[in-house]
Amino acid sequence: MIMNSLRGIWLLSFYGVSTGLLSLVSLLISIWSERGARALARVWAKMNLWVADLCWVARASLLKKPFIGWHLKRLHIPLARGSVGSAKRFMREGRSKLESGAAVVVFPEGTWKEDAGHMLPFKKGSFLLARTTGRPIVPLAILGAQELLPPGRLIAKKGTITLRIGPPIDAKQFSELDHLAGETYRAISELLGETTI
Repeated sequence: MIMNSLRGIWLLSFYGVSTGLLSLVSLLISIWSERGARALARVWAKMNLWVADLCWVARASLLKKPFIGWHLKRLHIPLARGSVGSAKRFMREGRSKLESGAAVVVFPEGTWKEDAGHMLPFKKGSFLLARTTGRPIVPLAILGAQELLPPGRLIAKKGTITLRIGPPIDAKQFSELDHLAGETYRAISELLGETTI
């Protein structure tokens, strides 16, 4: 609890100081260059995202990749589909990451969907983690990424990716994982502009 409180104070202090200073500098720069002020805004966003301490859940096969695999093993959570041991490790490490103040990012479909259309059914592991830890689920929808980086392409095309964020879902309000997964599916479908099936 003490470590989490100290970390919260540090984050709020960093966000407050960085936002105040960079806002002032951005205001001064905007007198001469709007483009320069916007560039500084991107620096501010990257700094704050870096400090936010996101923990990604990714497929375990990435562990074999140089550099990416090393980083994944130390800071994130590798998950092998269909492995009971990997699922137990995900629950253990996920709980540990959440208790340390990190936000655990999960793609609940469990795989990259190549075709357009409705999302695949959600895997239940992340919903079990949310319910057992009492942490809320924040639904996110990513639009445009599949068009800019389709399967088989190594370098992304130039374009715009939109991230839509929905209101948090209180996992403690759901006694059944299926209902929690269904509500999350509905929320993300709505953010994507889809109708649920």
